[in-house]
Amino acid sequence: MEDTQDIVFSGRVLDNVHGFIYYTEAEERIMNTLLFKRLQSIKQLSIVNWVFPGSEHTRYVHSLGVM
Repeated sequence: MEDTQDIVFSGRVLDNVHGFIYYTEAEERIMNTLLFKRLQSIKQLSIVNWVFPGSEHTRYVHSLGVM
């Protein structure tokens, strides 16, 4: 298993569940592609946003959480 102390993070985003999510330069390049940004408009849980209108359930946010 890799030692995470050697990883250089280039930025971070705040997630409501996980707190800060740190990402590397390579991950940032992926996040800046049109294909990845397209995930912002795809709902993760269909109509759950009708029940919880203040929450965000997109494939984009999910993908950030699993990086």
